[in-house]
Amino acid sequence: MRKLLLSLTLALAFASSASAQLSIGLGYTGDNKTWSIIGENVKTNFNEFYVGADYTVCHFGPIDFTPGLYLSFLGKTYKEPLFAGFSWVGKFSEININIPVNFSYGIDFSDSVRGFIYAGPTFLVGLSSQFKSTGEKKSSNIYSKQYGYSRFNILLGGGIGVDFAEKLRVSVGYNAGVINRDLNKTLNGKITEGGFHAGIAYLF
Repeated sequence: MRKLLLSLTLALAFASSASAQLSIGLGYTGDNKTWSIIGENVKTNFNEFYVGADYTVCHFGPIDFTPGLYLSFLGKTYKEPLFAGFSWVGKFSEININIPVNFSYGIDFSDSVRGFIYAGPTFLVGLSSQFKSTGEKKSSNIYSKQYGYSRFNILLGGGIGVDFAEKLRVSVGYNAGVINRDLNKTLNGKITEGGFHAGIAYLF
């Protein structure tokens, strides 16, 4: 048993060290949040920009396992109330940590071009979520008990990408959140999110 465990450990270490690869990238996400209150749904698109890194830790044949760590910034200016009777007019901003854990399958089209598809969960942790009403000097913390906006979400998704000369990566994909971020659930409230994203990365 010890020999078997040692053999597996050495094989994993060899596979990891032989193919481990760091990439640093940035991109854009059209983050669509759906706010639902008493049966009324309103979709709002947020401009979200992200920067961070992925690290392919092991590679078995065409299958890669790649976790990552990204910081994202999104914002939206509301020029009119989101719902009738609600006074949300102003600027909404949010900063998140995103931790994608992806599995990918790649095919070499030539010596310098490799295509791949990927899928997996992304764990979202909110650092800051603020709303500043028009004419007000102070911002409101949307994570406070008053608003009940959750800091956490899990998004499921996937996408496609292309590596050029093992140095440049271009990818597009889609993520959909699976958790209702309205903790208070007042007025049968629900907040869900998801969106397409596109990015570029440099491979080391």
